[in-house]
Amino acid sequence: MRLVSWNLGHQCREDSIPNTFFAAIEALSPDVLSLNEYVHGSTRANMVGRLKSVGLSHLAVSQRLNGHNQVLVASRYSLAPGSIVGTATDGHGGASNFLHVQIPTMNLDFVGVRAPAYSGVALHDYWNKLLQIIRSTKGQRIAFMGDLNTDPDQPKRSTARYLRSLREEGWLIPVPDGLWSFASKAQTTVSGSFSEVRLQ
Repeated sequence: MRLVSWNLGHQCREDSIPNTFFAAIEALSPDVLSLNEYVHGSTRANMVGRLKSVGLSHLAVSQRLNGHNQVLVASRYSLAPGSIVGTATDGHGGASNFLHVQIPTMNLDFVGVRAPAYSGVALHDYWNKLLQIIRSTKGQRIAFMGDLNTDPDQPKRSTARYLRSLREEGWLIPVPDGLWSFASKAQTTVSGSFSEVRLQ
């Protein structure tokens, strides 16, 4: 099962989505696609239609709160609403950038998430709350995926320790390789960044 997460970089705007995005999605052929830093709206009918044309016919979108970004999950499999809600934060960014869905036919829970760009005390408060949510699902067949704005293997990032602690507790933290995210020196023709993971 291939899960793909893509940060569209829309920064709270309902920006256009280029044709190259759809070509990339067709080539990647995900079973589940999570879009973050995404804004849903009246211009998305074409995007929804094109996702359906490549087999991603089941969609769910997080609620837009206080003008924040959203998360969209598109799947080849039927989706059911999940019960986990995003972190409580000032301005509701933690909730708007969080979407829990269930994929009953695969016995899988999936959470699309983007860590809002907080700093200082608010940043660490967000992460402590997010870890509480993640730890509460221990034992479930669940994947959290998106843009966490951190890297467990970059110690200079103050939030790296949170992902390292999850890894130490036995959570699988994939390490992307190849052309991905802002770490790639290669320039691509598609805005945003993506990463993928396979579930056995």
